[in-house]
Amino acid sequence: MRYLFPLLLLTVPWRSLHAAKPDSGTLTVAKQYQEDCNQGIAASCNNLALMYMKGRLGAPNFKKAGGLFKKACKAKVGASCMNYAVLLEKGRLGKPNPRMAYTYYEKGCDRRIYTSCARAGNLLASRKLGAPNYKKARDKFIHACAGKVWRGCYNTGYLYEKGLLGRANPMEAAKYYEMACDGGMIQGCTGGGWMLLNHSKKAKGFRRAAKMIQKVCDRGNKSACSNLGWLYSSGKTGRRETKKAVQYYTLACKLGDAKGCFSGANLLAKSRTLKDRRETIALYEEGCKLGLNTACFNAGWRWSLMTGKKIPNRAPEFYMKACGLGMHLGCFRAGLLWYAGKVIPKDMAQVFKAYHLGCDKGSKDACYNAGLLHEDGEGTPKDEKRAALLYRKGCALDQYQACTNLGALYERGSLGKTQRKKALAPLKKACAKKEKIGCYYLGKLYQGDALGAPNRKLAKKHLSWACRQRIKAACTRLRMLKR
Repeated sequence: MRYLFPLLLLTVPWRSLHAAKPDSGTLTVAKQYQEDCNQGIAASCNNLALMYMKGRLGAPNFKKAGGLFKKACKAKVGASCMNYAVLLEKGRLGKPNPRMAYTYYEKGCDRRIYTSCARAGNLLASRKLGAPNYKKARDKFIHACAGKVWRGCYNTGYLYEKGLLGRANPMEAAKYYEMACDGGMIQGCTGGGWMLLNHSKKAKGFRRAAKMIQKVCDRGNKSACSNLGWLYSSGKTGRRETKKAVQYYTLACKLGDAKGCFSGANLLAKSRTLKDRRETIALYEEGCKLGLNTACFNAGWRWSLMTGKKIPNRAPEFYMKACGLGMHLGCFRAGLLWYAGKVIPKDMAQVFKAYHLGCDKGSKDACYNAGLLHEDGEGTPKDEKRAALLYRKGCALDQYQACTNLGALYERGSLGKTQRKKALAPLKKACAKKEKIGCYYLGKLYQGDALGAPNRKLAKKHLSWACRQRIKAACTRLRMLKR
């Protein structure tokens, strides 16, 4: 969130109270200013006041400086009015007096000291004078902006952006932010670019946004560089410029923006003219290093396509990293690769590790595949109870084949004859989602006595549907039921 910028007017800081003793040349100049001031030369009063205020004549003497600024202000030296107001506002002449300060800021503003206009606007927009008067503050800021005080332009844009003058007006905000940006105020470039990026409807507006965002990107802002990549890739500026988009996404990536790495790699992967496998993988890998799970996953995917290479395939490594960063599909994919043994050597220990981790993190398919391996005793001793536990997890995550297999284990009595009633819930869930084997086992369950007396009507219903889905065992049981 951006805030109204306090306008720093006195660019030379006040010195320590233990300032060095002035030299003879400084004292001579001060004496001459004093004489000229006494003769009514207001500019000399102002210059002498600055010497007192900055500690050029010893410790800063704000009281003397204030008196001289006030005298010069009466003689219509606008800068003196403003400086006297600063002393009043900051409490250098006693208790802070914002009301009196505002009066003198106005005098400075009336005499074309545009920084004084901005200062007056800041007071009006604050609560120092009572309830904020944003409309009057806007007028002061616009006056300052016209005098090339760029913070005045910025603050005007802020008032329009935040709806402090009525309804929010993003396009009017963008106009004033752009003025501040053109004046060299980088916050204006950020504000204006963001307004146009989100609210423009025409290519011209997006081109203006790109121009401002470019300046922010040049200052090393990763989000700005990434936004430029999006502007050029989307064609919002009038035409798609994929090469430019990749350039800025890559720059954002180098500056530490993981999404910039991911977006740049995606563009390279899809482009017909810029395809570069090494650069694509390098960007995905960099995004992965920065902690983006989708970048890790896509790095794994790109590595998995590189079959027949002499270098070791790193696909499972990146899939597992994606899983570790919360993308459970990565564990499932890694398990599939280790099981298939095509891209990498088959390794059942790693298969189990990947599937179990994926299941723990919420991958329903990893639960199902791990359950199958335990049920069939492939790569591990046969363990139907362990399989049931994994199927139960998968079923709870809506893997309907897992529901079917869990129900089948119960229905066959593999988990104990007394447990057969527990087959009903998972089989009903699977059959409700048109899992044909699930419907077969559900019909079989109703046909038998596991639930008490057989229910021929429900048995016929589910077996008939499974038979129509070409489950031969269902057709056989259906014929037996009709006899």
